[in-house]
Amino acid sequence: MQLNYQDLHKRMTKQAAEHTRQIEELLATVEQKAALTQATLLTDDNLDEKLQSYATTTRDVQINVIREQAQEREAQRMRSKNLRVVGLPEAEDEDVLSTVSGLFKDTLRVASPRIESVKRLGRSSERGPRTILVRFSAEEDKSIVLGNRHLLKGMRIWLEPDLTPSQEADKKKELQKVRDVVAGGWIAYLRGRAVITTKHDADMLIDIPGFVLTTEVCNPRKHAKGRGFGGIAVWIRTLVAPMVSIERVDVNWQFLCVKLGTDKQLAGFLIAAYFAPQGAPVYETLGTLADPFDSLTQVITSLEEIGPVWVLGDFNTRTSNLQGATSEGEPIWRSYDSSNVWVRSAEDTGRNEFTDLFLQLVMAGGLTILNGVARFPSSGGYTFTSAAGNSTVDYLLASKHAREIIESFMIGTLAPESDHRPLICSFSGFQRRE
Repeated sequence: MQLNYQDLHKRMTKQAAEHTRQIEELLATVEQKAALTQATLLTDDNLDEKLQSYATTTRDVQINVIREQAQEREAQRMRSKNLRVVGLPEAEDEDVLSTVSGLFKDTLRVASPRIESVKRLGRSSERGPRTILVRFSAEEDKSIVLGNRHLLKGMRIWLEPDLTPSQEADKKKELQKVRDVVAGGWIAYLRGRAVITTKHDADMLIDIPGFVLTTEVCNPRKHAKGRGFGGIAVWIRTLVAPMVSIERVDVNWQFLCVKLGTDKQLAGFLIAAYFAPQGAPVYETLGTLADPFDSLTQVITSLEEIGPVWVLGDFNTRTSNLQGATSEGEPIWRSYDSSNVWVRSAEDTGRNEFTDLFLQLVMAGGLTILNGVARFPSSGGYTFTSAAGNSTVDYLLASKHAREIIESFMIGTLAPESDHRPLICSFSGFQRRE
């Protein structure tokens, strides 16, 4: 497996933050012990003797704290490749490896993670299935499996990191903070070591007559004007909602994917995306400065092997009239379509820092940018309006087979509720898969 440098950068950043926290805790412990000892010194006549005792106590405290922290780091390192599977039904004389491998392959869609060992923890009882401890050969394999745990929603099966007792204690403290915040009427959740709270997200999700909210990814940031921004939500017409299911949610909340249809009658996959403007602090936090679109590229290339893929969203990218190109410099679509219906003629002829990275996404995914193509003459208008002017930053992308199903695509009119114009498209047709 190739090393993902963005993930490596992200892990190193988290480790640095953790080390900083440990040092701060060490200093606080030493100061506390020192204060107690110093208070004793000030009330004792044997000052020299007590000073020596103070120095010895301080040294011993430092040694003990450092030793405990070293032991904790080693314990975390030993567990870094472990994963706990909670709630997976248990059968008598089961092959635990086959049971876990089946879950990963059939439900989590991870075909062959490198598993080093598996075992049920504790003794069998009537209280429920025992937790399974899975040890992977590489931490990357564990991360891939964890990244798809949303597919277990509603199954009462959970995937959890294998935490040390110290980490478990810290997590309980943070979860209590979440409960306290929720009790105050806020929306709250635990992400890493941070308690994220917001009180406006739920109010932003409007009711649309005839449609049902399938899923949403609420970004808890707040606009200066008081409204939320950066979130993603997908509404599906009520009549077809039973045919729609969540396929994947990005761990960084930048996109989500819904499956349209069933395995036997598949329409395709719709990916809704939002990427913050270039230079936004979120990219440094996520460790995705080098290529914000890398994780989306991986998802698109994997889904294209299954069915048509549409990608729709705000990419904060300006692309002029460019299309994705092959290594020979020819537009991708020209390799299988000699017509000119996919040539772009958009109003926005500008570019920005994301342009090349976005075109790499288009090229790697074998996609076509549909904004401004000749086939859809009303699709070339601006999509964003601000005090600085107009631009096109919202796009509809489609894979080779997906674009043929699209019947119409146009840029709508600006509404008072948003500074973005809606992208309106319609498509039809299901592919029967035997």
